[in-house]
Amino acid sequence: MPNTRASLMLVPMIAGACGAVRSTPEGVDAPASLASSCAELGATSADMNVRLYLDGDAMKPYSAHCSAALRTYIPLEGTNLSSYPVGGCGARAPNATVGVTTTWQMVRFDTVMHAIDTGDYMFATLTGGTHESSGNGMFEHDYLNIPFGSGRSCISGTAQTVATIDLTGTHFALAASQAWAADGFSAETEAAINPQRTKATITAKGFPVGASPCAPNADYYTVNGGTCIQLEYVP
Repeated sequence: MPNTRASLMLVPMIAGACGAVRSTPEGVDAPASLASSCAELGATSADMNVRLYLDGDAMKPYSAHCSAALRTYIPLEGTNLSSYPVGGCGARAPNATVGVTTTWQMVRFDTVMHAIDTGDYMFATLTGGTHESSGNGMFEHDYLNIPFGSGRSCISGTAQTVATIDLTGTHFALAASQAWAADGFSAETEAAINPQRTKATITAKGFPVGASPCAPNADYYTVNGGTCIQLEYVP
């Protein structure tokens, strides 16, 4: 049984992700039941790296970060990108020097649904911007960020890599049921997932196409994001 008097174990924080990170004072009591979320830990966990337990199960510990609002985030070690490359009907947005790329240091985790919120940019770095003009001018939109695990492309007949996911070291993997959807003209998307389901490369082809883990309206979710990447615990 876990020691109910043990202090919380801290994990190194990504530099500059959210300012200074406080440490848990020595001797702080652990909750009577193992916390499954930052909200359960309470105010003393704000802006801290903590150890949580999925569904309060002592056999399912994982490292997390608690935001000032006590939302739960999973720190990421590998390369996690979502993008909309310039090309076709995707042109540089005003004042942007490149197509839009979003780089993720952490993702928000819904501890009840066991899912990633793809539209929470609290710990993401946003660069560039892309303007899409499609539908014979009926759709005009500036993309300054792209939801996690999602992407867009506007190159007819050519598949482009638009997103990468790497959950290595998180104690999580993509659920076996997780799939990607494509929406748009001549839209196609493919998710190449490794056998451990900890890494994925998302490609998209179409004119234009939105590729999203949220289905069925991928175009909508490449603008707004959603809580839709289901995760499974990995010991």
